[in-house]
Amino acid sequence: TGPDRASLVRAVRQANRAVLERAVADSDLSGMGTTLCALAVVDGSGGQGGPDAIAVVNIGDSRVYRLDVDGLVQVSDDHSLVADLVRAGELTSEEAAVHPQRNILTRALGIEADPTIDSWELPPARGDRFLLCSDGLFNELDDDRIAELLGDGPVQEVAGRLVSEAVAAGGHDNVTVLVVEVVEGPDRPSGGRPPIPEARPERATGPVRPRRIDDDPRAILRTTFGSVAAVVLAAVLVL
Repeated sequence: TGPDRASLVRAVRQANRAVLERAVADSDLSGMGTTLCALAVVDGSGGQGGPDAIAVVNIGDSRVYRLDVDGLVQVSDDHSLVADLVRAGELTSEEAAVHPQRNILTRALGIEADPTIDSWELPPARGDRFLLCSDGLFNELDDDRIAELLGDGPVQEVAGRLVSEAVAAGGHDNVTVLVVEVVEGPDRPSGGRPPIPEARPERATGPVRPRRIDDDPRAILRTTFGSVAAVVLAAVLVL
């Protein structure tokens, strides 16, 4: 058997520990943190080398999108104050985009010893494209434009165009883009695909219980360091 979804979650925990240890070792880095999203090809829920699946993890407000013939869908959930308010029906997405507290995160890597990590397991299909990106992309380009660029051309060129257009549109924050395409794998089900499942929030100490937004003591303010940086990555998956 190969790696499973839990393996990816454990890798995120190791990364969190590394960030915390580095901050302790260097006082100049005290309080540093970061957002993270990632995906990996893993054994499906059945295990025992069963059908391959795409595992996705997220902490913070970097995003994972999937593009297929049905269009663009956001897989991950943003861990931010305004995203919580949108999910609670207290803000619209349009209001959240211009809210003065839109930069306040409720989760990040390197902030606490036992962070809550969201994960998903998705069935892949030939032709799927996954986009992993920082908020420097989606704060500059809307979903329609992201979908248009993501579906047009080889993944190596697509990633570069996404970054270039986000920088040209303002480039107010770091722009990091990774595009992954499933080039071999099962066909898309003829009857369509199920909706993206709800996230599995997990802590090392046990399951996560619901928390009221106004009771969450872990809200932190993102600090932007230095000048704008652009990172372009592309990959293909053969399942």
